[in-house]
Amino acid sequence: MSAEIVLAENKQYVSVKGEITFTNAKALCEKGLLQMQEMQEMQQIIFDFSAVIQSSSVALALLTAWTRAAKKQNKQIRFIHMPQSLLEVARLSNLDRVLTLEAESTHG
Repeated sequence: MSAEIVLAENKQYVSVKGEITFTNAKALCEKGLLQMQEMQEMQQIIFDFSAVIQSSSVALALLTAWTRAAKKQNKQIRFIHMPQSLLEVARLSNLDRVLTLEAESTHG
């Protein structure tokens, strides 16, 4: 299965779906940055990972790039419904201190 990044119809959050792999990470990163531009009126950008079925540690590179872009735009960023395995890798690498990661959350 491939992966995709889709702006929700209500434009309140970005949904990340499918498998995040080393093969598709660069394209996903670029697509996420484009979706962030679509949300330029929003003060907070939310990426929802509830539809991610598999991810590798490369997903942390995406989160870092999107966080950096949000900071340049003076926006808050949150990553919700994160896969447990990705949360554990973030904790081991201390990235959980710089990234706003949430296992469970609601939009908004």
